[in-house]
Amino acid sequence: PETIKHFLPSQIPAEYRVQNMIVDIEVKLCVGQAFDALSSLHSQHMHTRAMALIKSAKCKTVSIAAKYTVSHQTLISLMGLDSIDPQLKELRDWDVHMLSDPEISEDKQDSHTQNLGEGSQALSWIWMSAAGNGDNETHEALWVEWMKLHARKEHWWEEVLLLCEEMCQVLAFCEHHEAWWIDLSHSQTGLSLPQLEGNKVYALHQASLQQSHQKHFQSLWNNVL
Repeated sequence: PETIKHFLPSQIPAEYRVQNMIVDIEVKLCVGQAFDALSSLHSQHMHTRAMALIKSAKCKTVSIAAKYTVSHQTLISLMGLDSIDPQLKELRDWDVHMLSDPEISEDKQDSHTQNLGEGSQALSWIWMSAAGNGDNETHEALWVEWMKLHARKEHWWEEVLLLCEEMCQVLAFCEHHEAWWIDLSHSQTGLSLPQLEGNKVYALHQASLQQSHQKHFQSLWNNVL
């Protein structure tokens, strides 16, 4: 008997599996393991802010994530994807990172988040799960992250206002230089007639260019200003 291998329900093909108390026990075990793993991921990231500890901590994080993935896959095998707790989602590589992890690479992000700035990165679902709801450090970290995002939003709005002001300055610059070239075409003295005519044509041409630039920029920015 000691050498007989005992199979868990999840290791038995579904067509041969009998729904009984053993299945319910394994389901409860996997649910508990999954939530424990999520809670451990929260704690692990909260206590690894020192760069000297990050490398070793990430190894432990990978192990915890693997434990969660096994539990999640087992639950899918036993219950089906639609029947498991909706809080227990698929854990992707990109999900397992700190709130402001500087080492997130583009190949770990979904295709729709690649090449976007930090403000466009989505918050990993593990930080919103129930496993961390009672964690004061998690709440503090989320609050800090919110403040950083709020500051970036305010900074972005300042940049928008500055950009609009620069657009207005460009239009004013074109208008000013158009008038300057027109005045210059009429204010030259002491030159021969051919020189006066040549300078006037050149000045009016430059004034026309400034007017053309202004109209072009105005058409581009008409919906902004």
